[in-house]
Amino acid sequence: MYQLVRVNRRDHNTFASALEDMAFIIERGFYWKKSQTPHIPIGTPIIAAGSYAGAGMFLFGIVTGEWEDERQDDVQSQTPKPEDYEYHHRLPVQWQPVVYYHDTGQLAVTAVASMITGFNYRFGAYLSQTEFRKVSSFVLDGQAINPWEYETEAA
Repeated sequence: MYQLVRVNRRDHNTFASALEDMAFIIERGFYWKKSQTPHIPIGTPIIAAGSYAGAGMFLFGIVTGEWEDERQDDVQSQTPKPEDYEYHHRLPVQWQPVVYYHDTGQLAVTAVASMITGFNYRFGAYLSQTEFRKVSSFVLDGQAINPWEYETEAA
């Protein structure tokens, strides 16, 4: 089993904010969902495709745990309050510390979608091994970016 997921929110509306979010995702080591938690077993290879200004950005990772309640870390301190969380669930993922970038933006997402049966632009898709290989090859053809050293003004 292989998985493609979508990341970034509507408020990541610039290249810099989307890249900063990708770095945050890598550092925190999770994939977040608002409600439904699809079955994604430990050990599943996962590709994250950026949304909004993050279109064309991709991450590779591997699932390292089961779904958790995102609010669990702050239940004792109540800062922020649990009801303030936009995303209620998180899946532990060991992300590679690199963002792969295709400067074609949404066209890169469309290219990936054309390689996958059942792709959903909002949620992603389960992938066959053949689809995972095609998508991985495409993603790896992009520019490898260290999100902590990249000069976003140059982009």
